[in-house]
Amino acid sequence: MTEGVPLQDIVILGGHSLEHTSIGENHDVGRFHIVERAPEIGAMEVSYFTYMKYKGCESKVVILLDVDENDERWKNRHGIYTAMSRAMHQLIILHK
Repeated sequence: MTEGVPLQDIVILGGHSLEHTSIGENHDVGRFHIVERAPEIGAMEVSYFTYMKYKGCESKVVILLDVDENDERWKNRHGIYTAMSRAMHQLIILHK
């Protein structure tokens, strides 16, 4: 039996627009395509939002991308709390 998480239950959050993250201009990560601010996604797509754009929303799985204590957007305790509290079941933090 294989367990997995449906892609619609995963969101990637960052402090900057997608082009200004470690993902860069190529929005393909493995076999998945990262789509910025997409309320509806395709079969192999994962949504990306800045954490401020996702304020008030939740997802079962949240991946925080490029968390950097030297970046003003991540230094703010309110900002990091906002980003972290979007996760309902699992939170994954990827440091820059």
